[in-house]
Amino acid sequence: MAQLPEVMLQVQRFLKKPGFIAEFDGDSLRGQEIGHNAQWQWIIRFYSRRGGIVVCGAYLPVKVPAGRRAAVAEFMTRANWSLTFGNFEISWSGGEVVFRTSIPVTDAGVSETAVEHLIQAPYYAMDRYMPGLLAVALGNVDPAKAIEEAKSAPSEAPTEEQGPAEATAGPDASTKPPKSTESEDRERERRRRLFGDEN
Repeated sequence: MAQLPEVMLQVQRFLKKPGFIAEFDGDSLRGQEIGHNAQWQWIIRFYSRRGGIVVCGAYLPVKVPAGRRAAVAEFMTRANWSLTFGNFEISWSGGEVVFRTSIPVTDAGVSETAVEHLIQAPYYAMDRYMPGLLAVALGNVDPAKAIEEAKSAPSEAPTEEQGPAEATAGPDASTKPPKSTESEDRERERRRRLFGDEN
């Protein structure tokens, strides 16, 4: 395996804080997450061209059938409209769907805030929108209706006090006390930054 760039080691160190489990695969970081509403795989890569950029992609676990790609594209366009960081994309020829975020790398590396956005935005987006995406892709659900349902569904992202697995657990699954009001306010503000006021 080639020597990993420091920025990827930085990202790996950050991932450990909220409890994400990531493995190096060549020069990439890969992982699988279980959110409140969905489960998906993601990959983080570093591209050295033009000064460097780190890209995170979270993937829908199925390919969209050709006959449903237009409906899924409408769903994603409606979702993307109110997102403030990251976006859904679809391969029109292959049907693969990904939620992608990216951050530039400077001489000083990357800030924790930038890495947080790189990782948490896909977590929120996939957890919130994947059930609707699958309903539109594999069923006959109207994209506009699916978006309204997705926006009203709960979505929990892991915090430093709560790992990804605990985010899906019921109230009796952990002996940890409930998150404080300050922590809940912090989560609401984080969601507002990532999704905008419309979400």
